[in-house]
Amino acid sequence: MEIKNAQFQQLKEILISGKKLKQIELNGKKYTLNPSQKDFVCDWKSDYCLSYGGFGSGKSLALYLKMYLFCMCFPKNTILFGRKTLADITKANLKDFFDLIPDNSYEYKIKDGLINFNNGSQIILFGLDAMQSGNIADIKKAQQKLKSLNLGAYFIDQLEEVEYEVFEVLNSRLRRNDVPVRQGNMTCN
Repeated sequence: MEIKNAQFQQLKEILISGKKLKQIELNGKKYTLNPSQKDFVCDWKSDYCLSYGGFGSGKSLALYLKMYLFCMCFPKNTILFGRKTLADITKANLKDFFDLIPDNSYEYKIKDGLINFNNGSQIILFGLDAMQSGNIADIKKAQQKLKSLNLGAYFIDQLEEVEYEVFEVLNSRLRRNDVPVRQGNMTCN
């Protein structure tokens, strides 16, 4: 099913009701979801979702699909996408994420680490190492940056590289009242 902007509202209702997608078409490409991808992408009821598996198992694709759906199904949503370092995100994740979505649906502000969507949703790119390494003052400064955010969701790639305290801080930021689903989503090997 190719999704147009007007169809995201309908898709949101389907996913909130607990139904599962078998495939999705984005940017002219069809993606057939394997069982674990389907479980991860279509779980909009749990507080947290974790996709784990070996290299090439499709967990990153599932993460990108769900992150995009959270942006498009909930206009004006604010989402954090984190990994150990911001350089890891730009080198390993963004190309594949941008390949999924239509070029005319977003603006990438490299310097600010922001992806702004036409519907008002925003992804904040964040290197989570700032919250777990360095001196105490630097860690507190990074935590303060997060404490000012009201997130509808967060997505962490390679959770095994992130300290538990980071997870706790992110959970405290899931405070957007204008989205019906607030959720933490993660992948690990």
